[in-house]
Amino acid sequence: MGVRSVSARWVDDLPAEAFFRSGDVPGASRGAVRSFLTREASRAVPRLMRVAPNLYYKPRGPSRFTGEVHPPGWVSIGWEIAGPHAAALGWHGANIVRWSTQVALQHLQFAVPGEPPQRRPHPRIVIRPRRNLARRELTRFEATHLEAVIGFDRWCEITWDEALELSDFHLGRRAARGEALPRAEILERVAAGERPRGAGPFRQRMAELVELMDSVKSPAAAAVAAAP
Repeated sequence: MGVRSVSARWVDDLPAEAFFRSGDVPGASRGAVRSFLTREASRAVPRLMRVAPNLYYKPRGPSRFTGEVHPPGWVSIGWEIAGPHAAALGWHGANIVRWSTQVALQHLQFAVPGEPPQRRPHPRIVIRPRRNLARRELTRFEATHLEAVIGFDRWCEITWDEALELSDFHLGRRAARGEALPRAEILERVAAGERPRGAGPFRQRMAELVELMDSVKSPAAAAVAAAP
C-alpha cells in the first residue's frame, strides 16, 4: 500500500471538524507526510486545511449553497493552539466567566503555563507565557477564572460584589445541568503561586471566589454529602 493511501485512509477515518498535526499522520517518512498534506490542502476542494503552523483541520463536506468547504472559526483555532491548560484573556475571558458582555473582535489572547512555541501563531491569535507552571493542573475554565480575577479592574465593567453574585448564579446553573465545576481546592493552590503585577486586591478576591466555588455543589455531590 502506498504512502499516500496510508495517509489518505487515516484522514478519511477522522471525524469532520477534527484538528490534527503532521506528527499524527502515519507514513513512511515525515517528508512524505508533509508532501501529502501540502498536496491535499492545495486542492480546489480540499479534504484538509492548514490553519496554523503545523496545525491542520478536516472540514465538513462542501456547502450545498456555495460548493465551498469552510475553515474553523478562529476561536476554535485559538483554543486548539493554546492547549488544554490555557486561559482566555481580556474581554474573551471575562465573557466566559460571565463578568462582561463585551466580545473580543480584533484578536484573541490566551495565557499558557511556560513558553509557547510561538507567541503569534495566527494573525488573530496571541499566546502569552506564564511563569507559574502549576497552572498545568488547571482546566481551561479554571485558568480563565484565574486570569479574570487578575485582570478584573481592566476588563470587567461591574463591581466585584456583582461578579460574585453572577458566579454564584451561573455556577449553580452549571451544577444543575451536571456540568463540570471549578475545583476550588486546586484553583486555590495554583493561585497561591501567582505573582501578578498591578492586579489590585488579587489575593482577597481570589479567596472570596474560591470560597464561593467551594460552596457550589452538583446535585449528585450534594446527595452524597447528605447520605448517612
